[in-house]
Amino acid sequence: MEKHSAREGVELLPQDVIIEILLKLKVKSLVRCKSVCKSWLSLISDSQFTKLHFDLSAPTEKLLFISIWGTDLELPSIDFNASLNHDFSCVRFEVPHGIFHPRYYKFGGSCRGFLILECWNHLCLWNPCTGFHKQVCRSPMDSLKDNPYDLLFQGLGYDPLTDDYLVVQLLKNLYTNDRKGAEVFSIRANKWMEIEPINLSFKSCRDNKRPCRVLNNAIHWLGCCLKEEMEVVFILGFDVTKKKFYEIAAPIDVAHSTDEKALSELAGLLSLCVYKESNRSIEIWRMKEYKIESSWAKTSVVSLVVPRRFFNLLCVTKDGDIVGKDEKELIKYNKKGEVKENLSFARLNLSSFHVEIYKESLFSLPCHNE
Repeated sequence: MEKHSAREGVELLPQDVIIEILLKLKVKSLVRCKSVCKSWLSLISDSQFTKLHFDLSAPTEKLLFISIWGTDLELPSIDFNASLNHDFSCVRFEVPHGIFHPRYYKFGGSCRGFLILECWNHLCLWNPCTGFHKQVCRSPMDSLKDNPYDLLFQGLGYDPLTDDYLVVQLLKNLYTNDRKGAEVFSIRANKWMEIEPINLSFKSCRDNKRPCRVLNNAIHWLGCCLKEEMEVVFILGFDVTKKKFYEIAAPIDVAHSTDEKALSELAGLLSLCVYKESNRSIEIWRMKEYKIESSWAKTSVVSLVVPRRFFNLLCVTKDGDIVGKDEKELIKYNKKGEVKENLSFARLNLSSFHVEIYKESLFSLPCHNE
């Protein structure tokens, strides 16, 4: 009987069948498939294929952790939509060698599989699934000899009209607190550009330290502003295509409360999760029509059966489970408020850390000299 190698076998299949099969695979498997043969390498690396795979696979969000003042260059990633305790739900990504300071780096946002890693005096865009990365030069404001600015918000967005990734920074003047500065780094142009900041007196609040969210071609952060001498929580948006900031009011019950809040995306809708410490419950609000503030609706209230002290919201799974953390572990609650499962940070070799939410992708960055 004549024997055929695996490579010969796949070459017997029609090209459209091969494409259909590959489109159904996970990113991790596709990265391995690049080494099967040159034709697969070319196909999987093609920009049309990577975009089609991202659109069709509806990639689930994952959590990536990075220790503060740590030396571990392999960062744990958790698929919070799967079981937290299954081996396949946790993978480790190796940080690109020679880019980061060995003692300190943190996240600054994510978009389409890329994350911003901030390290002392430079930024880097990194796709942990493919290893593709690009170092970003220091911004003009950061390079000032006596830098008067402090970073308020940072994020990463994608402009589909120009096929460009943008690093966005909104800063405040340390000497004149109400004066803001804003700048954008274009991957295609390979340079920083100063843009018009939002004309709103606001400040940093504890909740804006949580991951920002990207949807509808916009980056979203939680912010606080003073209105009639009262602190009000709102959502700060940045339209990536128009390069403009704007404000979205939070639901009235949420805006004036001191409860802990986290931005989320549920079924493609901008959402807010609110942890009410007074009665140990979690409210989930969804904006059913984007930018239509009257369309905010409270879609569920979950009373925690076993409340935790210092509970911090992180995200909501596709099935509606709520994921958060306390001082020692990652916790997943079901819709009844019962602890579904947990994962000790000791198992991940983590103590104090930053966390970022990202989606897996095969994307690479457009070259500025294309």
